[in-house]
Parts: sequence; C-alpha cells; structure tokens
Amino acid sequence: MACGTGAPSSDIVATETVETTESAAEATHSPSPAAGDGGSLGPTRVAVNPTTNRIYVTNQLDGSVSVIDATTNRSLAKVPVGAAPFGIAVSPETNRVYVANAASGNVFVLDGANNSLIAEVEVEASPRGVGVDTETNRIYVTNFASESVSIMDGSTNEVIGSLAVETAPAAVAVDPSRNRVYVLNTASNSVSFIDSSQATTVATVKVGDFKVDPSGVALNADTNRLYTSNPFTDEVSVIAAADAMVIGSVGVGTRPRDVAVNPKTNRVYVANSGDDEVSVLDGATNSIRAVVPVGHRPLGIAVNPETNRIYVANFLDDTVSVIDGATDSVIATIAL
Repeated sequence: MACGTGAPSSDIVATETVETTESAAEATHSPSPAAGDGGSLGPTRVAVNPTTNRIYVTNQLDGSVSVIDATTNRSLAKVPVGAAPFGIAVSPETNRVYVANAASGNVFVLDGANNSLIAEVEVEASPRGVGVDTETNRIYVTNFASESVSIMDGSTNEVIGSLAVETAPAAVAVDPSRNRVYVLNTASNSVSFIDSSQATTVATVKVGDFKVDPSGVALNADTNRLYTSNPFTDEVSVIAAADAMVIGSVGVGTRPRDVAVNPKTNRVYVANSGDDEVSVLDGATNSIRAVVPVGHRPLGIAVNPETNRIYVANFLDDTVSVIDGATDSVIATIAL
C-alpha cells in the first residue's frame, strides 16, 4: 500500500516510547550527559550514496533527515519525514532514499536529486531497519513490533510481500549477488538468513547463548562475512555467511550500537555508544586496528568505500563525525 496517511496508531506510539533513545537499557548502561548537554535532533542512523557523495542521517527526535554534501562536509538540507525516523538506506542505481519511520508505521521514499517526497508506503508495526537489493530493486524493511519483514517493489513503491522472522527484527543487510537478506533479531539474539529469490528463510544463526541484545548488522560481500554488534556483551560477532555459522567474536568498546564495513579495505567500523568511540577492526585477523574518539553517544555509522570515509551519527550532540579510513582519525565534525 502506497501513499498512507502517516498517522501513528496508539499501540505503535506506546511501543516506540522505550525506543526513542535507542533502547530503554541504553540509559542505564551509558554515561549520563552533563548539564545542558544533548541535542534536539537525535541523529540515529546514516546512509551513503557513493555515486552522488551524499550522506543521509535520520534525526529521530525531530522527524527529519539531514542531507550532507560529503565533498564539502556541509549540511545541505533538513527534510521532514515521519515520526521517529530510524533506519535509512539509499539505492545508488535509482538515487532513491528509504526512511523507516518507527512511530508512523511507514517508509518515506525520497528523491535524492531534489530531496522531495515521492511516496509514503505503509508497512507493519514499528519499522526499524531498511535495506536495498540493487539487482532486483526490492527494499526490505524490518518491523520491530511485528516480527516481520516487509518487501517493497522499488519501481511501484508498493508492498509486495511480508516474511515472518524472529522477535524484534531491528536491522538488515542485503547481498544482491547471492540473493541473500540477513535480518538481525534483537530479542531473539539471532540473524535470519533469507533467500530473496524464493522469499523464504533458509537458516537462523544465534549470536549468543544468553542475552546479547544485537543491534547492528553489516556484510562484507567480498569475504562473505557478517558482523553483528552486541551491546550487552561489548562484542562483535563474526559470522561465515556461506556456512551460517558464528566463527568468532571480538571485544570492542562499551555498548556497540551499529556496525559498517569497507569491503575495499576489509575494515569493520563499530560505533560504541557508551564511550564515545569507534572501534576499527581488521577483517582479515578479527583484531582491533584502532580506536577513534568521536562525538557524544555515537549510534549510527556508514562507509563510503569510494572515498574511504566513515560517517558517525552522534545522538547527543547533533553532529556527524567524519573519519579518514587511511589514518583512522576524525578529519571533520559536521553540525546538523
């Protein structure tokens, strides 16, 4: 269904109340901000269009998406979207931007050329993560409160199917070359492996024997490795996607929330919200290469593999940190 009203239902709002600051547990496991600290936007997740060199950031608290010119590191626009926007993804092939509005129960489709709204697509309860299959032009949306994944047709902006997954699906990674979609289920401590050509779940991989509360998932398609960030154990799980098996874990910083990969360098970047740092992992050895200080409570992270730049959304100071992947250092801080 396209072109929905975007009005949140009462049950969605109630569910999203504890998710507004990323999770209820976040407040008890992270340092409290100083008096007067904290922003009004709440940048939460980041997406990159490597073709246009544009960066897109969901601002969860004010219902907008910030658009950044990565060439100049300047904020170009702030686009109104739905209530509590969370996940975001870009199709470089079509220059479309997909925004999952958690409290509106819909996905906004934006035109990357002019930042205009193309469609509002109703999905299920509390959409959180969104991913794009650039080969099929299918968009996959995780519905946190519905234990499902909505499948959108990028040509028509309509929902064409829904798949049941495990509890609290929060994030998604897509491998177009292998027809695989990987859905991270937070409350089940698992990743659902979906065959996108058949729209069926073919495997489920546990990332912990107890509550690890996995939050982010990223894929290196070149090595066929998946990475999940586990905030309750301060680790990243490494999964061999071909075998559907966890092959290791790496200790990182406090409360890792999101993870991103540069396939060209085989580096993995982890946003540690509890200590305001990004851990840089060497994907060949699963070892820590560097730790980079960033802004206050980093929640979202994304990579432009063409420029070797990493972009970090800092929830409590309304900024994006820009990391140079060659030097593992912050080269700019962008105010949103």
